[in-house]
Amino acid sequence: MLDLLRLPAPPRFIAQVDINLAMHHAIAEHFLQRFGLDPQSIELGISRPDLIEIIPPDTDHPQRRLRVWDFKGSQVPRHEHFMQVAFYVMLLETVLAEIGPPGTVMDTEIGIIEARKGRQEFDLSPYRLALADFLQNRVPVLLATPAADAHFHVHEGCVLCEYMEECRTRANVAFDLSRIPYI
Repeated sequence: MLDLLRLPAPPRFIAQVDINLAMHHAIAEHFLQRFGLDPQSIELGISRPDLIEIIPPDTDHPQRRLRVWDFKGSQVPRHEHFMQVAFYVMLLETVLAEIGPPGTVMDTEIGIIEARKGRQEFDLSPYRLALADFLQNRVPVLLATPAADAHFHVHEGCVLCEYMEECRTRANVAFDLSRIPYI
């Protein structure tokens, strides 16, 4: 993506951008430290926004802006979709500040989600605030909780998780209601 942004005439959109900070440890550290998190205990995985729109400068915004779009198969966007876009924006904001081309910033005001019933532009600010609060105040508590004490709820999304069998076994032993589908 950064190579495309450095072109004299970059494209209007860039699709399926990989945000992989594994090769950029200093950027990952800066992002995590921004929220008081220990880079030695957290590894950021690859994030992949569906589309980045490159918005040329205008009278209200003197720098070129990058706006995140995400496409969803659901009828309408859900809360977690808005949070996901805000996370992409916050990650890319850190990347651009560290190694981005001059004159390019993230659009931290508006995000876009395209769902089956249409496009929704939304204000990023409440989601950025909630995400920052989660990262600063909730993640440290979660990381300090022993795995055996962590709350869990087995559901259909668990099939992709490496802890699925452990959680299912614990749910069976405790006769947990999460063993009943769609609760």
